[in-house]
Amino acid sequence: MSPAVVSTTGGNATEGFVKVTVKSPRVKAGGVLAKLEVKCEEKDREIESLKAKVVELGRDSGAKDEKIDVLKNQLQGVHRELDEERGKNKQLNDEVAVLKYAFHERKLSKKEIERITEQVRSSGFKPAASPGPNPRAPKSSSPDAALSWASHSIEVEIEDLISRLATTEARLAMTEEKCAGLEEKVREAEQQRDLHQRHTDIVLKDKTKLAAELQALKEANLASEPDDYFARSPLASKNLNTTT
Repeated sequence: MSPAVVSTTGGNATEGFVKVTVKSPRVKAGGVLAKLEVKCEEKDREIESLKAKVVELGRDSGAKDEKIDVLKNQLQGVHRELDEERGKNKQLNDEVAVLKYAFHERKLSKKEIERITEQVRSSGFKPAASPGPNPRAPKSSSPDAALSWASHSIEVEIEDLISRLATTEARLAMTEEKCAGLEEKVREAEQQRDLHQRHTDIVLKDKTKLAAELQALKEANLASEPDDYFARSPLASKNLNTTT
C-alpha cells in the first residue's frame, strides 16, 4: 500500500488548514472493473447460448443414431432376403440341371426318369400343371413312347423352372438394388452423425475456453477491487484542522 499523500490548502500565518487525503492506486481501477463486469456478462450469455446449442446438437445426434439403427435393421433384413433369394436361385439352377440331364440323356429308362423327377420334387420342387397331351407322343405303350411322354413332361417342367428362375433373378436384382439404396442411406446418416459430432466437439471446446476465460476475468475482477483502507481509515471523509 502506498503511503498517505498529505496536501496543504489555504490557511495563513495565524490559522493553518491541512486537508489529508488517502489515495490507493486501485481506486483508479473503477472504469476497468466496469468493463470487466460487462465482458463477464457477455461471456455468461455466450456460454448459455453454447450450452443450448450443445443440448440441441445432442438431441439431433441421438435422433441420427436412432435413424441409423433403424436403417441398419432394415439392411440386415434385406441381406437375409438376399441370401434366401440366392439360395432359391441355386436350388432352381440345380433342379434345372438335373431335369435337363434327365431330358437329354435318352438312354435313361422311364423308371429312372421318374426316380430323378421324384427326387427333384421331394427336395422342394413344385411341378407345374400337367402339360397336357403331347400330339407327337406315340399312342403305343412301348418303352419308347413312355420315354417320349416323360421327356415331354420334363421339358414342360424345365420351361416352368426357367420361368421361375427368371422371376427369382429379377427379384434378386431388385433386392440387391434395395440393399444398395439402404447402404447408401446408412452411409449418409453416419456422415451426418459424424458431422454433428464434430460440431458438438467444437462447441464444447469453445464452451470450455470461454468458461476458463470467464473464470480468469472474474479472478482479475476480484483482484482489482479497491482496497478498503480508505474506508477504514480515521482520516476518511474528514478535514483535520491543526495549528501550525
